[in-house]
Amino acid sequence: MGKKAQVTLFIILGVILLLSIGLVVYLTTQRVVKPVEEKLIIPEGTEQVYEYISECVYQTAKEGIIKLGLQGGYVNMPAEIKNTPASRISLDPYEAFYIPYWFYQNQDRTPTLELLQMEIDSYLRQRLQDCVDFSSFTPQYNVRTRGEFIPKTTITKDKVIVELIWPIEIIKTDKTIQLNKIVKEIDVKLKEIYDIATTTMEFENKKAAFENITLGLISANPDIPTNGMILDCTPTRWYLHEIEQETKNMLAYNIPSVRIENTPYTPFDASRRTYSNLEKDYEDILKELEKDKQPKFPSETPDDSYEYFKMLLDIGIKPTEIKTGFIYRPEWELTIIPYPHQGNVLKSNKIQGARKYLSYLCLNQWHFVYDIEHPVVMILKDDTAFKGEGYTFQFAFPVLIDDNEAKREILDRRQFTTDKYYYEFCEETGEKTYDIRAIGITPGAMFATELEGANITYTCFNRYCELGKTIGDGGIYRLRTSLPTGCVNPFIAASKQGYLPSTKQMTEDTIEIPLKKLKKMNYKIIIHKYNSLTGQYEQTRTELKDTENIAIVLGILDSDHYQYKTYTEEDTIDLVDGTADYEIDILLTRVDSLVGGYSQEKVKIDYNELAGKNTIVFHIFEYSPVPLNDEGRAKLANYLYEGEYDAILKPTFE
Repeated sequence: MGKKAQVTLFIILGVILLLSIGLVVYLTTQRVVKPVEEKLIIPEGTEQVYEYISECVYQTAKEGIIKLGLQGGYVNMPAEIKNTPASRISLDPYEAFYIPYWFYQNQDRTPTLELLQMEIDSYLRQRLQDCVDFSSFTPQYNVRTRGEFIPKTTITKDKVIVELIWPIEIIKTDKTIQLNKIVKEIDVKLKEIYDIATTTMEFENKKAAFENITLGLISANPDIPTNGMILDCTPTRWYLHEIEQETKNMLAYNIPSVRIENTPYTPFDASRRTYSNLEKDYEDILKELEKDKQPKFPSETPDDSYEYFKMLLDIGIKPTEIKTGFIYRPEWELTIIPYPHQGNVLKSNKIQGARKYLSYLCLNQWHFVYDIEHPVVMILKDDTAFKGEGYTFQFAFPVLIDDNEAKREILDRRQFTTDKYYYEFCEETGEKTYDIRAIGITPGAMFATELEGANITYTCFNRYCELGKTIGDGGIYRLRTSLPTGCVNPFIAASKQGYLPSTKQMTEDTIEIPLKKLKKMNYKIIIHKYNSLTGQYEQTRTELKDTENIAIVLGILDSDHYQYKTYTEEDTIDLVDGTADYEIDILLTRVDSLVGGYSQEKVKIDYNELAGKNTIVFHIFEYSPVPLNDEGRAKLANYLYEGEYDAILKPTFE
């Protein structure tokens, strides 16, 4: 397996561990202190080489940590985010750089601390070799490696520690010195930043803080109509595009005023006692009003009182030196839909007095509710990181409002998932009509036929348009539609539940896109004990021990279809209902250690193997004896990714 394939695999393993929540929590708490307690002894005579490699580790890990911070916890963006524009916020019009949402479609997508460690490991595997050049030591030393390096990153309370297992020989005259491990500390408080970020996301998901802030700002803005009444015979009109622009400007100006308690922030205009007294005055005013008495209002109030009471969030963290902030930019997408409205116009309701007596009296009143969606980016900074250079971490989340109520769920409206820039592009269509069909096997059929209800999309470079669904038309299922004019020979994609999505380039007026049918299968695991001392496979078992966990990634080659599973007996998995090639990666872990698994880049499953069967059996190995040191763990990893066991442990069917 090549280096590129190993890099891809480790990224996937990071995603696997994301699914194993309970195990991850255990891992992150158990691994924090171990490297700090170890005292590394540098072999005499290797100091110069050690420091050289150590500095390369520092610089490479630093680059990876910076990239991870700018991309919301990812060095390599997952396919689910890459292929779903609505699940991220773009920072430039070309979508070359974007930040993922940590909350999307009612799903918490916050990456785990373990995943961050795996991402840094992945970057080191990709880039460390570019930094290291042992030829610079010639002729003083002859430095040669005796195997591939294995990085292991641990994010501790106030630093990131990288352990690099790398068997190296340093030859000087007639003396050969062995160097096997390099440990480097990276001065960045990534864990503290991560803890504040995840706590903020949890607070937002539970309290809908930014939804309430947005609603409060709209209610206080006289240019955004909500409720009102005036004596006037001329109906009042508002225009949606003006309301949208006003909302964008309002958010861009006010969102940066949100502060997190116990973090360094711009101080308020008055002392805390002043605001505390105002809060008491407010309670007294309410009591007086309830008694139908004239209350005594405060003579002076600080200009930033609203910010103090409504935009200072106490998320429950201890005092910290990590700086936090929030931003919204006017050029970012915002969806705002008022009810009621007529096209681009909102109008008040005119009520006129009886003709005989009060025909001169006109009353205009209005009541509007809104559906609103807009992104917010949180930025966290450690000014002391990287020897005073500073470090930035950022992630995004959507603010979701439905009928003037906070909703921590994605609303089923196409405007939110389609970028406005693309919307304008998609609306500029030609006069020509195209015939688009999705072809696949339906239940009980012998031959492929046109499919009903297939979603059809259009892709031109980085532009994406929803075209519609295939429907009954002239005795067949198809979509007849015009296409955007901005692209010659675009790519047309078809997708339908129960089928593998497919894409085909449009070169003629009619296009047929074949979809492979998916077959839902039960699955189970058989664990084969592998004796690494004898090279023989021994007894098998199917039951997991209490401390064991199995994570599975199944990818269908030549597609973006990956499934991530944490093994349970009642779960199912999808296979192509036909001959197909798969990438399969399985990890068997016990407590905090890898003890076995299965990894193959290409596994061909023939239709005849699964025809009439309803269960796939994954065969994995359990490495014995369990490795107790770095050398043993390296041998286990090498056997997992390079061992020739594909024929012995190939999946079977029942």
